[in-house]
Amino acid sequence: MKTKWNVDPEDPTTVLRLISELEGISYLLVCLDHTEEELAFINTMKAKYYKTYFRMMREEKSAKHTCKLELNSLRKAV
Repeated sequence: MKTKWNVDPEDPTTVLRLISELEGISYLLVCLDHTEEELAFINTMKAKYYKTYFRMMREEKSAKHTCKLELNSLRKAV
């Protein structure tokens, strides 16, 4: 996927930064006059991106674990 404005959409940190912004918006909506529709919309977006973030982290952790196992098996073979 092509990166734009120095943002990598495949990096979990990028998604975490978006979540941080959504959390800030959510807090401000509570402080200001808001409608339940707006808050529900932001909460739906937060839920979507939290799921995406944790999925990406699981995949990254799994990939690192697989690399470590392969490296260990290569070391034992030598």
